[in-house]
Parts: sequence; C-alpha cells; structure tokens
Amino acid sequence: MSTVFFHGRITMPQPTFRSFSLIIIIALCLYLPLWESLAGGVLWRVHWHSPLMMDYISSYLRFIKLVMVLIGLYLFIAKQHLIATTIDHWLARKVFNCFGYLFGYTQLVVLTLGVFAMFIFPTNFQYVHRNQDVEGGTIYVYTADPGAMGTAYHYVYLQCTLPLNRYQLTYIAQLTWMRNFQIAVDNDDVVITDTNNPETVHRHPIPDYPCAL
Repeated sequence: MSTVFFHGRITMPQPTFRSFSLIIIIALCLYLPLWESLAGGVLWRVHWHSPLMMDYISSYLRFIKLVMVLIGLYLFIAKQHLIATTIDHWLARKVFNCFGYLFGYTQLVVLTLGVFAMFIFPTNFQYVHRNQDVEGGTIYVYTADPGAMGTAYHYVYLQCTLPLNRYQLTYIAQLTWMRNFQIAVDNDDVVITDTNNPETVHRHPIPDYPCAL
C-alpha cells in the first residue's frame, strides 16, 4: 500500500486484497483455536473412531493450536499499520485490537502450560481408556485419576457406532477406583469385577439404545 499525492493533497492508502487477507488470517489463527477449546469436546465433539483416538488427537491438537496462536499474535503485532489502514473505523479497530491482545495472550499462556504439562505429566492412554467389545456394541470405561489432587473414579459407558466411523457414548455408571478390573456382559447387565478383590463386583443394567446388546 502506498500513499498517493493528488493535486497537492495526500490520499490515504486504500485497503487491498492483501490487507483483507491478513485480517482474515489473524482472525482464524486467534479465534479458531479459541472456538475449538470452548466447544466442550475435541474438534467440536466430532467423536471419531473412539475416545482413545480422540485423546491422541487432542494431544497433537494442543501443539497445532499453540503454533496457530503464535503466528496470529506475530502478525497481529507486526502488521498493526496494515490493520489500521484496513479497519479505518476507530471503534471497530479498537475492538479488534482489544480482543486480539486479550484472547491472543490468554491462549498463549494456557496452551503453553498445557503443552508443558503433557511432558511433565504424560498420559497413560491405555490406563485411562479401557473397552470391551461385546455383541452389538462396546463397553467403554474412562478412568479419571487426578492423583494426589483428588479421588479417582471409573466412568462406564455404552459405546455405539454411528455413520462415518463416529461413535456415541451413553452413560451407565460411576465406580470407585480399582487398580485392575475385568469387563463382561451378563443378561443385558455390564459386570465389572475387581481382579485384585474378586468379591467386589459391580453390576449395572445397560440402557436401552439402538445398539442394544
């Protein structure tokens, strides 16, 4: 963008396709990761393949979102002159800048902490996600273990297959933590037995569902 002199007057630079594209790129880099994070599930709850697969994707997604935010913040700060000439209304430009700094730096801090936490406290995916394929569906058990920060629980679900290799979870029960356990189905009940203490048996009815066992 260049300043044009016309009959002794200075004509302000006009927005170009390049400057509009820059605004779009900045907005995508700063707000797309935020939208995904606030959606309440990985990739807007697409529920693809299995909970284990989505947990794997979530780990890589943190890196991708952090890189996007870094690129967005760099362009946002380095190209302020292009932003000023593209968004010529002072109030719109003020709002764009305020939200850019607020959401950009907030995400930078949160995502950086999340990436560091992945290295400091690596996830044992096989421990967190357990499943047992049975006739007509899958019994899935998610282990939420905060360690010394709180009490660990197992959450039992019926996992049904949906079109396009997606899945849906239906809640069955919440169980106290067991180091090792076995999953079985008996007369439309899910039976979970503590292998370290076989006398501890949890039996819960499987809810009626299109993929009912």
